[in-house]
Amino acid sequence: MVCGPHDTWKIMGTKTVCQLDDLVDSWKQRARECESLRSNDILELEQHLRDSVDSLSTTGLDIQESFIVALHRIGNTDQLGIEFNKTNGGFVWSRRIFWMVGGYILLMLARLTIDAFVDAFQLVVNSLGLTPKLAAILGASLTVAIWLGLLRLMCSTASGSSAYLRTRIPDFSRWSAIWLSASILLVYVVAYASKLTSHFVMFRSLGTNDFSQMAIINAYFEAAWSPLLFLILVLTAASLKRRVFHPSTA
Repeated sequence: MVCGPHDTWKIMGTKTVCQLDDLVDSWKQRARECESLRSNDILELEQHLRDSVDSLSTTGLDIQESFIVALHRIGNTDQLGIEFNKTNGGFVWSRRIFWMVGGYILLMLARLTIDAFVDAFQLVVNSLGLTPKLAAILGASLTVAIWLGLLRLMCSTASGSSAYLRTRIPDFSRWSAIWLSASILLVYVVAYASKLTSHFVMFRSLGTNDFSQMAIINAYFEAAWSPLLFLILVLTAASLKRRVFHPSTA
């Protein structure tokens, strides 16, 4: 194994072992699963852990024994979570609210973007001479296919480590939040403008009767698809929770 500059080396007879970073990385992985621990808290605890291991190593203990004793001194992740929740309770709830609001915004944005894309597709199909009814059916089929593909991609992407999603935005800076909000707003404006433009062009090119016929079919599809999409999202959320936060039971 190749060791970095921060690895701890200890000579034991004729063997040279390099274990501390592996042990610390494993501990940090578990610590990140505790939502009441900030990234700065983990770094501070890591430094205490390393200092304690270095001190214990001088007493004759090997790296693994020193790490176990040092870990016992600072407490397990459950104990740390309870203690840090007393001071980081506001942080925990703010991050929960961030993910809930962010998820809702992204859902609305994805829906608007998909609708705008499907409207543009229907516009192209109409220009090829297909009937409004067939164009609406093809648009509904494309909507379902895109959503199912997107949800499938989400499930496959989130099937990694249990702490992956929790650590993507551990300490969101002000400028990062501004940049993300501006990007989402820009995409929203572009998608909404595209949707309005496609509706206007279809109305002008199809006429009142054909456009009304397509609008009615789209309305029936929307009425049936919205509750079905909600059910699919709930099932996807349950699957993601099991895969991301409880991977051993997935």
